[in-house]
Amino acid sequence: MNTVMFNLVCENGKLIPIIAPATIIFPSLQVTGFKSACGAGSGVGDWIVPERVFGLSLTPACFVHDFMWDNAEPTWEYFHASNSIFLSNLISLIQCQSVSEMWRHVRLYRAVTYFNAVDTIGAKIFWNKFKKKE
Repeated sequence: MNTVMFNLVCENGKLIPIIAPATIIFPSLQVTGFKSACGAGSGVGDWIVPERVFGLSLTPACFVHDFMWDNAEPTWEYFHASNSIFLSNLISLIQCQSVSEMWRHVRLYRAVTYFNAVDTIGAKIFWNKFKKKE
């Protein structure tokens, strides 16, 4: 997996470093220019996998993660690498956009919880993608 660093622009004009595959095409270089990419569908799934964490958009991280899973190699290495990149991108979004230390800490805690769910419960979803292709 060949990844590179992209810089997205958040609402306050700060650059947010985002790791993604070199072949990705972003819908926008503005954080606000992304359509919904997070969530497990609707209802409880969207509550567990939210689009926003305490008012802050996580959509670019979800967009990259979805792209990686859609173009994944069926290996545990790829699964965990894509999830680690997801966490790194969540942290970048939170660090660059949070205006107060308190909100930064609360959001980072939620991001780690989000990552743990993706890295554990998400394993079944990841491997089911390959069963459907057979």
